[in-house]
Amino acid sequence: MPRLRLPLPLLIAAALLGLVAGNALAQSRAIDKAEAQRGQAVPESPESEPPREESKAEEPDPSQDRTPLGIDLHAIRLLSHQDKTESNPAPGSESVSIDAEIAAPDSLHGVLEGYVGQPASMGLLADLVKDIINAWRDNDFPIVDVYLPEQNITEGKIQIVVREAMLGQVEVEGAKHSDPAYLKKNLRLSPGDRIDRRV
Repeated sequence: MPRLRLPLPLLIAAALLGLVAGNALAQSRAIDKAEAQRGQAVPESPESEPPREESKAEEPDPSQDRTPLGIDLHAIRLLSHQDKTESNPAPGSESVSIDAEIAAPDSLHGVLEGYVGQPASMGLLADLVKDIINAWRDNDFPIVDVYLPEQNITEGKIQIVVREAMLGQVEVEGAKHSDPAYLKKNLRLSPGDRIDRRV
């Protein structure tokens, strides 16, 4: 019987095909095995829900919380710097006091008096901060930082830090068609001046 002779390139191609097919089969078995092991270690729950995204609507806004804190506001003290706060402020004769270093709007004292005697809540404190900011804005000083430092308010005395923005160093950059010195000279505010909307 005559022997069948196959050309060499055909034999090489058949051998390579056998290797590739065997390798692919071995890899698919490894993947199946890994998935089976993962399924045993972390079983999937039959009622798996997609993960919920937490929305901001679910979180209560503390500025809207009107739950009384158990005290009434007896005194409001505005300070120019956090270093001036006292952990337990001493009783004062005035219900509203404003640090002399603060250039407060004239209307502010009356705004603050309206809060004295009211039951304290997170919402009331948020309203108080907003009204202080608005008093500055209504008087054309739009940039002011108002915050409540850590303190003990069990006596009904609240300390609020008010920091008004001042112009810092003036620099002109990227001026191609104007002289930087000319631009600086024509600026109506100088370093250290209050940021005034009217200027």
